[in-house]
Amino acid sequence: MKARPARRLSPPGPAALMLVAAATGVAALAPAARAAEAVVCEARWTDATRQRSLPVRIHLPAAGQPVPVVVYSPGLGGDLGGGLRWAQAWARAGLAVLQLQHPGSDADALRSGSARDAMSAQQFIARIEDLHFVIDQLQAQPTVGDCALSRIDPRHIGVAGHSFGALTAQAIAGQHYDVAGAAAIADRRVMAALALSPAPPGHGSAEAAFATVRLPFLAITGTRDAMPGGQPADREQVFRHLPPGDKWQLVLQDAQHADLAGRATSRHPHAEAAVIEVSTAFWRATLLADEVARRQLQARPAGLADGDRWEGR
Repeated sequence: MKARPARRLSPPGPAALMLVAAATGVAALAPAARAAEAVVCEARWTDATRQRSLPVRIHLPAAGQPVPVVVYSPGLGGDLGGGLRWAQAWARAGLAVLQLQHPGSDADALRSGSARDAMSAQQFIARIEDLHFVIDQLQAQPTVGDCALSRIDPRHIGVAGHSFGALTAQAIAGQHYDVAGAAAIADRRVMAALALSPAPPGHGSAEAAFATVRLPFLAITGTRDAMPGGQPADREQVFRHLPPGDKWQLVLQDAQHADLAGRATSRHPHAEAAVIEVSTAFWRATLLADEVARRQLQARPAGLADGDRWEGR
């Protein structure tokens, strides 16, 4: 498959600082039956233009049909362990998943520098560029180890992320930034987006910021999902200001920030199970045109507790 030209953003400058301030404060597809165990491959993809090497892990379902793909961006200090539980579950459900590690805002960056530097405008822009780049590479790379990337359907792409990764996913999904060159941020190849621990803009109008997010969008947070400079309930502003049409929100009772990171160990088994149930239904409805999954979203997904809140519009 031929790769699309990579999308490039303007070099970081005063406008970029404004951007991060706003951000932070049907070919035949895989069947509905659960897939066999996925093939897992790892690699480092180098963006020669930016001289940037990105660790990636790919989960490819064993089924032979073309499959959609979800690109996952971890939170601040995250590595390829971030989102592992979600990636494994989504692959079992018949989706390819690419986990991405962002140098400069990953675990190595926090060990060698400061969190403030890792959350800079430059790093936020680098993350956005990383997602554009790996989507290009999914179409340009025929294989990675035992993973045949030619089986990935480039017309059915989702993005997901946790915390800083959620901000990255929000940007790729079309969140508006009142800065020069902002039109290059969204990736129109993406069909649906999931934000775990989303966040509203730190400055400006949330309504204006999210009015341009027109693709299907799922926001997942918790009643104890701490937010720097705000309250856990502030994370719900993202859903509140999204335009109607295939927008959903799950608020998990007592779930904390780390409970939504999808790492190998979980302190909140119910939150993990609920995220898997709801996010899998979301991907199957939006990327696989699964009407059973869509009806599940339109009602109330199975497995939610009495204190959990499910909303859609």
